[in-house]
Amino acid sequence: MDSIDIAGHGNVRPSEAAESAERPPFANRGGVTPQKTYSDALEAFIGPSHLGRGMAGIDWLTFTVPTEDARALSKGSGFILAEEGTSRPGFQASERWLIPGGEAWRRMSPREASRVFGLSYESWEAPGYPAGALAERCRSLQGYPTRVDVAFDFSVPQDLMPEDVAIAVAPHAKARGLSWGVKGDRDTATQYFGSRHSDRNLRIYRRDILHPEIGQDFGPLLRIEVELRGKTGKAAWGWYRAGGRERLLRAAAGHIKQMIGVDLVDGIAGVPDIVVTDPRQKGLRAALVFLKQNAVAIQVMGELGIDMASAAAQIGLNKSGPAARKHLQRLTEKRRDLAGVTDEMVKQGLHLPGGCPNN
Repeated sequence: MDSIDIAGHGNVRPSEAAESAERPPFANRGGVTPQKTYSDALEAFIGPSHLGRGMAGIDWLTFTVPTEDARALSKGSGFILAEEGTSRPGFQASERWLIPGGEAWRRMSPREASRVFGLSYESWEAPGYPAGALAERCRSLQGYPTRVDVAFDFSVPQDLMPEDVAIAVAPHAKARGLSWGVKGDRDTATQYFGSRHSDRNLRIYRRDILHPEIGQDFGPLLRIEVELRGKTGKAAWGWYRAGGRERLLRAAAGHIKQMIGVDLVDGIAGVPDIVVTDPRQKGLRAALVFLKQNAVAIQVMGELGIDMASAAAQIGLNKSGPAARKHLQRLTEKRRDLAGVTDEMVKQGLHLPGGCPNN
């Protein structure tokens, strides 16, 4: 990567991070305040007192470190060996370690030589919150990341879904030559921009829906997460070495701005207005995504005489307590979103013999 525009500093190389002008730091404490609109949520996100722990930071780190430095890493305070593992891809041995905030995997005895360290290296990996602790420990060591994810969370209205955001930013992303993909149905869908095989790609999803326990503590949370690999990841790590967590967050925010046009650092200028999509169109997209992902299984089950609708209803009836209430809520939302979708599917060229009820 040659250079990127970070927080209005102009095109600055990672090696020049220490000399670039200082900006107000990201907030790292305070509660999460639910907002009424997407723009309000963004303003709260970049404000001085609205970020809680984990609301912005490293969410995944895979780090290659020379063996000598790895020994020092394993002897550090708060790092405790939990169990010995088995061989892992590319390595003959592994260990699970408890580290501040969670756990990490240590992979040892590589099967192939590294261009930089030969066979004298290890790989450490931590997903989620403990990735920040691992990064801080690795910052002063030799080595480089093979993957580093940086995540930004902020409060949104309950009915704002990742799909709404993706539709709004898609024109900018496509103009940059980025592909747009979706995984999952509307309730749990993750929106993807960029190729998984490139040096950077981006994900947008509702963290509280994927992890209800988080939603109980923080309410509706939208996550924008950028994954950096290869030369791009190493360049971002250069920012981290030079200026710590804040520099890395700004480097990641610079990539996000380039990719989808959302500025998470200097305000919301240029962020497209986000309008919640018409429910009928949402229902159509959800139905088509479901059919594309499950068409073969549905066809086979139908041929075997399995009544999928009755089976699904029975699963719902077997729920009780909070699970039953949540199931009823989601069922009501689905009925609303899918109302009238039959006509829309026919317009898409799908022939539905006998039709189906619209409500």
